[in-house]
Amino acid sequence: MPKCTDLKTNSQTVRDLTGLSEKDIEQLIPYFNSELTTWKQDWTDNGIRRHASRRQSETNSTIEPKDMLLFILSYLRGIPKQDEHGRLFGIPQPAASLWIRTLLAVLRNTLLHLRNSKIKEQVDFYNNLTINPIFSALAETEKIIDGVDTDKYGSLFIINTDANPQAPFISINKKQKLVLSVSKIHNKKLIFNVGELFCGAGGFGLGFILANHPLIRYQPVFAIDNDPDSLTTYEGNTTWLAEHAPEVLEHQPSTFLCDVQEFIPALLGKGKSKVDELDLLIGGPPCQGFSTSNKTSKIDRKIANNILVKVFLDKVGEIHPKLFLMENVQGVKWTKPSDDMIVQSSRNGVQEIQKFKTVQEFLRAKARSLGYLVWDDILDAADFGVPQHRLRFFLFGIRQDLLHSDVKHISLDPYLQRCRVAPQVAVEQAIADLPQLENGQAWEGGSYHPPTDNMYINTIRRFLVNGDLFDHYATLHEPYVIERFHAIPEGSNWEAIREQMTTYNQKTLDNTHRNIYRRLRHDLPANTISHYRKSMVIHPQQDRGLSFREACRLQSFPDWFRFKGIRGSQQQQLANAVPPLMAASVAYAIAELFLDETNRKHLAEHSLYRQG
Repeated sequence: MPKCTDLKTNSQTVRDLTGLSEKDIEQLIPYFNSELTTWKQDWTDNGIRRHASRRQSETNSTIEPKDMLLFILSYLRGIPKQDEHGRLFGIPQPAASLWIRTLLAVLRNTLLHLRNSKIKEQVDFYNNLTINPIFSALAETEKIIDGVDTDKYGSLFIINTDANPQAPFISINKKQKLVLSVSKIHNKKLIFNVGELFCGAGGFGLGFILANHPLIRYQPVFAIDNDPDSLTTYEGNTTWLAEHAPEVLEHQPSTFLCDVQEFIPALLGKGKSKVDELDLLIGGPPCQGFSTSNKTSKIDRKIANNILVKVFLDKVGEIHPKLFLMENVQGVKWTKPSDDMIVQSSRNGVQEIQKFKTVQEFLRAKARSLGYLVWDDILDAADFGVPQHRLRFFLFGIRQDLLHSDVKHISLDPYLQRCRVAPQVAVEQAIADLPQLENGQAWEGGSYHPPTDNMYINTIRRFLVNGDLFDHYATLHEPYVIERFHAIPEGSNWEAIREQMTTYNQKTLDNTHRNIYRRLRHDLPANTISHYRKSMVIHPQQDRGLSFREACRLQSFPDWFRFKGIRGSQQQQLANAVPPLMAASVAYAIAELFLDETNRKHLAEHSLYRQG
């Protein structure tokens, strides 16, 4: 593995790299190493471990604290250039950037320790260090924020002050209040305020709450939907989570039962700050109009649902959040836009109207016209730990003023790659532990005992401290339906029993979707389940339909998550929902990209040592 000292070429010395003498470095190392040990668990548990351990096994070597210290000091001086620091650590760029932020925190805590020490030699050493421009900026920062609760605000970044605007990363205004590019720092994490349109039952938003990023926590501040049952589900589960897991959800968001088109007046009536402080706007406009599984009027579907995806971007334009993320089905790639899906632009004083061949093209162009750089792609939920293949379209945007002027393109791809799960989670891993049921039976047994060696089940049952198991009931089917179930082998569908489908006429049979009467394979992720009961999805080994809890498990909803309303409403809410684990992976990737891009911008603008 290349070491940081490899940067010393020709006449470069330790002082050239860091501004400190070799003696100062040797004296600083023990204190730095002590803080490093304290923080070590954080940066080995936040996603770096799999990269670092893989690299370590290849090279059979480790990075010494001295090398880390030399590197972080030289990094602050702009040596090496930022795009090279991953190479020095031998790990991919996103992970390297996260490691850098941890080392910045370690360095700052080291200096705080020295400054606050009761030992004269350590204080004298600290005073000597502050002759260095980097440390003098840190010292000035500490004078300004002496009154700030450092446990609350954490130590994740070097702080910048008006008194010394050359110090990197975060600024403090003339009133000596923290001014961040996101809302605040709390419990050593940056807090992103999130608003959600078309929230439904809450699967999309739940993924952001549970993203488990080491440096950013997503806090929903409002959610809106026009379906009462869905909103009741959303409210019930956020209430439960805020009570049982306040570390991931500090307080409940405001909810609004109204059409999205009307939500700005409703929200302003309860406090404009919820809009002004918004870091991220997310939403999944109803997508049946773009879905290949929907057989209703194509014209009606196109009009109704095209309007709603357009409404989402209209709201992005009104609120102008730092970031936005829209989810939909893959049909947006080929669906033709409605007549009002146009983008007006001006060139040389002449107004132009852009028209598009697909909804996807319109969404990209509209977002760019609002001042965002955008990325979009179709992702499969099974790649992100969900035991079901479910293809979803995502459109992500970040406001251009948050980026360095040289950035003309963004991509979540490298960050999402780190979140992919291999091998994929199979149906058996997700549901085999659940008690067996007969046709139409509901489980009403005693305490359920989940397996402790199943990572997926441990994830699904996080925050549950007992054997509670809810909503494990199977639909009651007629005997002839059970006979059909029995005749269909794993992985097959209604086509395996075409001669038994006597209740279907030929035209209906020819138009029947391939996922109807499909028996799941136990050893693979499930096929896409649009509505488990209406699709007559069959358990892999038992001759019955899936239970509601099994269907929830296959869409990665936690075992504590409860849907509200009558059974038919609950089942439809589940069918419409975004898998939380999939949303969590996208949320994690967004956090990584945001930190990397804003770090790049601040480093370029405020580097203490600019290179020509």
